[in-house]
Amino acid sequence: MPFHTPYSRPTTAQYEAIGRISANWSLVEFAIETILARLACAPDYPALALTNDLSMDNRLTAMRNLVEIHRANYGNALIAEERLAELDAIRPEIAKAKNYRNQVTHLVWFRVDDETMFGTKFKGKPPSGRSWNHTS
Repeated sequence: MPFHTPYSRPTTAQYEAIGRISANWSLVEFAIETILARLACAPDYPALALTNDLSMDNRLTAMRNLVEIHRANYGNALIAEERLAELDAIRPEIAKAKNYRNQVTHLVWFRVDDETMFGTKFKGKPPSGRSWNHTS
């Protein structure tokens, strides 16, 4: 007996919404790796050897540290303060997006109806706290 019945499986549009989040997240990860390479004054390809296996939290920490190095050691000689301020501002936004992406990607999704989905983690115990409901 299948776990998902045809009536509980997300619709194509709902699957596409989950997929867009995952696909767009990979672009965010690549952009962060490129930013780290630029901040480290390193060529992109060798920098990937350093950043590919870092978690997003570690990448964001590296970004914060590199921004601080630029401010302390280089002033605005290499990167304008406005760009460094922008990097400071996007770090917490990326951290929030990471948490949302992880929830969307790692939940088991069911269709409530053609517009509404329900996502849950199966932990072998009754759910507690907030449940995830998403309207597509």
